[in-house]
Amino acid sequence: MKKTIYLLFVIIVVISLSINCNDNKKTKVKEEKKESAETVKQVKTPVKASPVKIDFKKEPVKFMGQIFKSYHDWDLKRGITLSEEAIAIIDVIYNKDPNQIINDPTLKLNKAFQIKSTLHTLKGMLYFRTSLHSKKDPVRTENQAIMDKLKKGKEVTDKDFEDLTNKIEKNTSSIKKIDVFGLAKNEFLIAIKTDSNNPSPHYQLAEILKNSLDNATKLKAEEHFFESAKLSIQEGDSKSINKILDALKDLNPKSIYITKIESMNKGVKNGVH
Repeated sequence: MKKTIYLLFVIIVVISLSINCNDNKKTKVKEEKKESAETVKQVKTPVKASPVKIDFKKEPVKFMGQIFKSYHDWDLKRGITLSEEAIAIIDVIYNKDPNQIINDPTLKLNKAFQIKSTLHTLKGMLYFRTSLHSKKDPVRTENQAIMDKLKKGKEVTDKDFEDLTNKIEKNTSSIKKIDVFGLAKNEFLIAIKTDSNNPSPHYQLAEILKNSLDNATKLKAEEHFFESAKLSIQEGDSKSINKILDALKDLNPKSIYITKIESMNKGVKNGVH
């Protein structure tokens, strides 16, 4: 009997030790899995690296590329800061000699006045986009919703337009605080004055002026579209010419400049200058 009791006691102790051992193993496995999961998580979600600082003096093209990227990414504040930094540097060179060559083999237009004009154009584009707020701007969102309805053939109600109008009124006050349209226009005018052969600021300025309710200002927009087209024709930039023609036809289908541009473009294609 005693032997039986003793044997049972030994069996119970062994089983108890076995259970504890298994529990310890399970706990250890769980901890190892947790550590492994944390490691994988760290590998999958690396820390976002800050933008690499580029020296405008050494790599002007890459630097301007960063400004343009900021424009497309709607990182407008950064883009404006970068453009101001570059303009401050190029102004020193420009004031000494507007025709000074900037040594960078990747530059197509490598004279100081040409680069200055490009930078002011980029800065103007950033200011103009600032006036549109951001991708999440309620006015843009509401307008896009109406456009989507029209594309799908759905009915656009009076309430849709009422909502859009209300959101425009709410956002107009913030635009008036800083005349970003005026800032953009000024940058494009500087760009045109600096390099009269640059078609881009003419086009960008026309994009601002065409939104005016004043007919005289709209006519100015047509004139700048025409100037941009003439310079684009000289460069043989057919893509820009077609873009300008589309913008003109949208602004004023009866514009005298449409036939002029088409005639000039046709003449260049036929080898007549």
